Amino acid sequence: TLLIAVGLFTPEAISAGLYYLLHSTFSAAALFLIADLVVSRRGQFGDSLHTAPRFHQAGFLAVLFFVGAIGMAGMPPLSGFIGKLQILDAARDSDAMVWIWAIILVTSLMCIVGFGRAGSVLFWKSASVDGEITVEGAKWPVLPIIASCGMLGALVALTIFAGPVTDYLQGVSVQLFDTSQYIEAVLGENALSLIGQ
Repeated sequence: TLLIAVGLFTPEAISAGLYYLLHSTFSAAALFLIADLVVSRRGQFGDSLHTAPRFHQAGFLAVLFFVGAIGMAGMPPLSGFIGKLQILDAARDSDAMVWIWAIILVTSLMCIVGFGRAGSVLFWKSASVDGEITVEGAKWPVLPIIASCGMLGALVALTIFAGPVTDYLQGVSVQLFDTSQYIEAVLGENALSLIGQ
């Protein structure tokens, strides 16, 4: 999705890509932190994507995983949906609009299916498996929980303040495409008249 925004190379697409870059950074960070929490709670089953007995604090981690998965897939109401809409809107004038829309929407569907299957194996099917998980130090990891909740909170904040953030990023994008200030800063005030701009 980000490469499509950069590849369109218009001010609208770049500002949409910058917004989506913020979103995807927070989403990926949250999911990595949540994945580490899940792996540490699964004991001997670790990071294998197989059914295991229900682990300690599975309900809370399932909620965090669900919110992170919604964010990463770009579903409403989180900021990924807004970012993808901005990129799709920026692609309206492109000759490859149909392909761009198809790629973004199909990859979003693939993310939804993938996260749905992973969540089902880790949290839902685990309740039906008998056995016991042995975990070294069953202490509740406070800092990773705070960090992952902070990343998810940043997604919510990015959604709430989408208007001001988008306005700022549009200004940044316009400045990136207006090379006259760069030319004057490097070559001097008369440089634009010398090169015919």
